[in-house]
Amino acid sequence: MKNVPTLVRIAAESIFRQVIPLIAMCSEIYKRFQEEKFNFFLEDVKRGTADLSLQNLNDYDILHTAYLTQQALLKIRQQEKIKLLADLFVSYCHKLQPEHNDPLNDKYELILQIIESLSMQELHLLNILHSYEIQSLNLASADNKLIEVLKYWDDFIAKAINDLHLSQDYIEALLTKLNGTGLFYLCPKIWDDDRDVKNGYLTQLFYELINFLKKDAGYAD
Repeated sequence: MKNVPTLVRIAAESIFRQVIPLIAMCSEIYKRFQEEKFNFFLEDVKRGTADLSLQNLNDYDILHTAYLTQQALLKIRQQEKIKLLADLFVSYCHKLQPEHNDPLNDKYELILQIIESLSMQELHLLNILHSYEIQSLNLASADNKLIEVLKYWDDFIAKAINDLHLSQDYIEALLTKLNGTGLFYLCPKIWDDDRDVKNGYLTQLFYELINFLKKDAGYAD
């Protein structure tokens, strides 16, 4: 039994010698991955701001927003989402003014946090629903939006199931989660039937996000 501590130490040292190179290799791979992501982001930003002069704009606003965006990039792996952040930052640069940018900065930080928190499944689901909403001419002005929503809801669910390869239960779970982001309003159940159908519509915050991503849309606080 006296040799047990020695054996444990030898085993620990052996494992340690094997683990350290593995950690170093993973660290190097992760570093290259982050560099590739950032370069992809920068290329998109360069293209989007090629016609823009930033000389008269507030350097602090740009640097602070760039820092926040870089921190968000560290947690993202999908190219689609990286491009979305690049589009968001480009749009911000086009809306930036020489001064009085606090409302714009606040809106940017809110939208950045929302995009960072959403999965690609959720973003695609919102996009599919948006495609149906813009075809519904009466939705924006309807007194009872639920009646308008019901006209296309089944088609929306069918398309989401087909495009995203998800079950209806899973899609409805995503919609429930999106209700908590403020981008989607989940209508309360008003009929007692044998189906607990979840339906609703995109909120003003969602359309503000869409408008923000348009670099030529201007900005109103």
